[in-house]
Amino acid sequence: MLQRLYEQSEPVEAALADLRTETTPLSSDDLEAISQSLLVLSVFHEVTQELSSEMTVSCSKLIPLHNLLQHAVTAHLADIRHPTAVTLREKLMENLRAVPSPEKQQQQQQYHHQQQQQQHHHHHHQQQQQQQQVKIQHLDPAASQPNQRSGMHLIKKSISPGNSKIQQLMQFLKCSITWLIDT
Repeated sequence: MLQRLYEQSEPVEAALADLRTETTPLSSDDLEAISQSLLVLSVFHEVTQELSSEMTVSCSKLIPLHNLLQHAVTAHLADIRHPTAVTLREKLMENLRAVPSPEKQQQQQQYHHQQQQQQHHHHHHQQQQQQQQVKIQHLDPAASQPNQRSGMHLIKKSISPGNSKIQQLMQFLKCSITWLIDT
């Protein structure tokens, strides 16, 4: 719409003069501001058209286009001098810098995914340890101490004075099998 106004500025001024409205015609400074603003916006227009031309857009296209926008706005538009166009360029650059590049977004997503996996793994590991502790306590309530988690408490439990060696071996096998089944 701004492009159309700039292109048709003379007919618009003539129409305004014929209609005798209170709308003031565009000054040469206004036309310069529009001209330089259109230069700034033209880069974004081209990128918008490129992105709109496809049904789906991959990161392989987004990354170069993002970089192109940053480069075009900083380097190619350095000769923009009108205060309105300069303000427009600076605000657009601020917005481009505020939005992380697709590369940075992908890195952030990977980082968050890794953090979630680590938290899930840690939580799962804690649950397994708690379940194992419950099983050990079920077999031998006195085995809740960390140094007895290895199964040594089963040997101690099966070997007690007064039991014959066969009874001790049978008791040990019974406790071991129960412990293995539960873990």
